[in-house]
Amino acid sequence: MIDCVRIVEEHYSKYLGNPSQSQQIAPGTRSVPILRLQEYANVPSQGAVAIVTLGLCSALSHTLHEELLFLCYAQFANETLYSLLASVAEEVATSQHPLHRGEVLLLARPLPDTEIEALYIYPPVYLPEGFEPITIED
Repeated sequence: MIDCVRIVEEHYSKYLGNPSQSQQIAPGTRSVPILRLQEYANVPSQGAVAIVTLGLCSALSHTLHEELLFLCYAQFANETLYSLLASVAEEVATSQHPLHRGEVLLLARPLPDTEIEALYIYPPVYLPEGFEPITIED
């Protein structure tokens, strides 16, 4: 079996650098892999952060390996946002359906202190050239 987590982690290191924060969000069970949220400071620009999942690619219920990436200014990277991303990651990990390009995930209510009502699924466009979907062969 391919170690997709290691491959994704190497990809992150190459294009995003070292994480400034990392926290485990799922303990790793038969149905949900060990999931982490990692934050990369000053990516894609000064004062911004990239928040990514690590481990979602190993969800056993999926044939499509994927991770989540959220870009915002550092002032918006708070516990509410982390909680939202953790919930989405766990939902995706336990579902039989991977996320697809162009999909819109409606939130139950707007994210507090923002006007964010949904998340749009799309490959990253604001990151260094070369940071693009990678192919992981099983």
